[in-house]
Amino acid sequence: MKKIVWLLREKSNKRDEYSPSINWWYGILENLGYNVIYYPYETYDATEFIPQMKEYKPDFIFHSCYDLIHPEFEELKSTSKVYAVQSDDDWRFDFAKDWSPYIEANIGYAGKLERYLEAGIPEEKYIPTKWGFNPNTMLIDKNLPKDILLSHAGGLHADRVKLLNEFKLKGINPQFPPSKCFYEQIKELWKRSKYSLCFTKNSVMTGTQVKGRVSEIPYFTVLLSQGFDGIEEYYEPNKEFILFETIDEAIKKIKYYENNPAEYSKIYEAGKKRLLSTGTCYHRWNNILHKIDPEYKSINVQKLLKEKHKI
Repeated sequence: MKKIVWLLREKSNKRDEYSPSINWWYGILENLGYNVIYYPYETYDATEFIPQMKEYKPDFIFHSCYDLIHPEFEELKSTSKVYAVQSDDDWRFDFAKDWSPYIEANIGYAGKLERYLEAGIPEEKYIPTKWGFNPNTMLIDKNLPKDILLSHAGGLHADRVKLLNEFKLKGINPQFPPSKCFYEQIKELWKRSKYSLCFTKNSVMTGTQVKGRVSEIPYFTVLLSQGFDGIEEYYEPNKEFILFETIDEAIKKIKYYENNPAEYSKIYEAGKKRLLSTGTCYHRWNNILHKIDPEYKSINVQKLLKEKHKI
């Protein structure tokens, strides 16, 4: 069995809570046939990590990038293939680009191949992928009432406070999870909501980008999202989720579905079906692993979902 090491933050905000990285990737590669170790980045010390990896000799190391570039990873090329997982390689493209000399490739959620090529980075050093739903961490088995009309879970950067206040001024008060909440509380909020928001302006206000919650919300409720480049690769607008540009448009569409419950059920079921049939983390890794491990054989994801997760 081939060996993988995930180098990522295991805990978040000094609380006994898994980091978003754990929520996204825990359990996926194990169920695809690999022996996986999670190495906590919060204790990372290159003088310890590099010798340990040279001794352990994992086949692959994945690092979920934060704020530092680690040129010392180049030392691992003789024993392991190292990949940097970039979730913001659109507005942080220079950061992602500067990783390239020290790793096998960047795995990017928001980048564009053309930019890597323009920067002189060969195509094989960039692997595009998409966000996915992780059944190991994102399922919920509670029966909760749909007693919240609209919710929002996410940071309050960019223009989000302004937009949320506009909803409130126009008669719809979005509900939030508690501050410093646990992921289970966010899932419960989504489960109780009839609609949940996804704002797509990036945190530095230079454009829009895909957000990970587009691959979470449709399992629980109807996704109400602004647009972003490549959105049609996830869902069909206004058939599998509600697309809006302005708050007035969002409110108008909410009122339509509230007055047409059969249409509400139809769009929710369509979004959830699309997510579980094409958009889980298993689907995403199944589509790219052959670029990382030439010996990987694609699996029947729907069979795995049924056997492992009763989906």
